[in-house]
Amino acid sequence: MVPSGNSHLSVLIGPVYPSETEEKRVEEILETEDKRAEEIFETKEERVEEILETEKERAEEILET
Repeated sequence: MVPSGNSHLSVLIGPVYPSETEEKRVEEILETEDKRAEEIFETKEERVEEILETEKERAEEILET
């Protein structure tokens, strides 16, 4: 199988597939990014909860006065 495109070099050497090491590295990067995204989401979710609690307290104070 010859990759599409006009590269004469790819025709000479054939298609290039990622090595196991490269595949593992990609998996590690994806796992790391997933963890980072999850941490960011949790942090933002906690912050939203804090803001809502603060606003609730303010509303209660306003209603009491």
